[in-house]
Amino acid sequence: MFETGAVCVGDPTVPDIVDDPLGEPPIDPAGLEPPVDQSAFELPVLPADWLDTDDCLSALAAAEQQIAMLYARQSRVIARFAELRREHPLRPTSEFAADELAAALSWPRWQATRRLADAEALTSRLPVTMAALDVGAIDQPTAEGLCRTTAQVADPAVVHAVEQRALGPNPETLTSGQVRARARRAVAELDPHHADRHARATMQRRVTLVPQDDGMAGLWALLPAEDAVAIRDRLTALARDAGDDARTVDQRRADAFVDLLLGTPAQREVRVNLTVPIDTALGGNSPAELAGYGPIDADTARRLAADATWRRILTDEATGTVVDVGRTTYRPPAALADFVAARDQRCVFPGCTYPAESCDLDHTVSWQDGGSTSAANLGALCRHHHRLKHEQAWQLEQSAPGHFRWTSPTGRRYTTGSAPPRGRPSAGHPTRPESDP
Repeated sequence: MFETGAVCVGDPTVPDIVDDPLGEPPIDPAGLEPPVDQSAFELPVLPADWLDTDDCLSALAAAEQQIAMLYARQSRVIARFAELRREHPLRPTSEFAADELAAALSWPRWQATRRLADAEALTSRLPVTMAALDVGAIDQPTAEGLCRTTAQVADPAVVHAVEQRALGPNPETLTSGQVRARARRAVAELDPHHADRHARATMQRRVTLVPQDDGMAGLWALLPAEDAVAIRDRLTALARDAGDDARTVDQRRADAFVDLLLGTPAQREVRVNLTVPIDTALGGNSPAELAGYGPIDADTARRLAADATWRRILTDEATGTVVDVGRTTYRPPAALADFVAARDQRCVFPGCTYPAESCDLDHTVSWQDGGSTSAANLGALCRHHHRLKHEQAWQLEQSAPGHFRWTSPTGRRYTTGSAPPRGRPSAGHPTRPESDP
């Protein structure tokens, strides 16, 4: 769910509107009861063909409870892991703990970072929420919403009051959106530092690209609410002024958004890397790779490759070797950097999607230890994972050019590579956890 003040192009959400009073008696963790009869827990393991309509609903409710209980258990284990990775009892968990968690569970780093924060909140700041999870009275999205809304509230007494008001005496009757709305209202009413936190929150404003299916992408902006509303209203006004044509209002609004930022196609000067197999450029059907997004279909690739505002990178389909990086003249160091960035496409740490063209080029075997400056000893690492490699007990080997093997501080091994098997294009690195022989 997007935060208040966010504008999403491609996948908008509509917030719940809740008018429930907040002055209800607080929830008593000891008095929570599972909203589903215990006998229903047998239903999810029965063959689906044995169930009637009522059984199906009971089985689904029981399964949802079990998922919530497992989420509570998982959160406690994550919190324990964070405690073990704390470098000092009085200091926060190591900033690299999330990377270890992400690699082990094949999570993106942002998800691991969020789960770490949520687990610590649930086990220390939100006991009522955890108690409700333990019996399946609320689900994972509800718990996550409360973690988000109370994350920046400093006073534990205010956090507790918000938690109780948001959940009420019967949390199992509320949707996650309703709980989140009640929590936001309670924070605005009870937290004396709410206005100050809003001012600090504006420092986090950003725009993020979210790849979608079928060659589409969402563009998500986190903005002050007043700016987000003004932008939405401006786009709506432009869509209405565009006239009554075959486009829907949403389509006209999206087109107005693109034209405002990029102008007409002839006016656009943004240059984006497009990696195209030679056979595709000549009419074949192999997908191309759009930097910062992932695979796109051959027809779209040929259309974009014909536009001079796109930087074309041609590759040999059979070997994946870069044969043209769109330069007429170049010096060898620049060509080598282009080669490695085009080969790796993104940071080579497991699960990381940071674009290679914005990464550091790391010597797998360090220069001080005799490593060469060559394609077989270079890899793209974002600044965060470059620091992880040099500051933490992670080990990295490059078994063949573009194929990397990481070993975590606990001895777990992960392989990453920039070249997926032929016929199986991937938007991200193929990542495979290994077992010791």
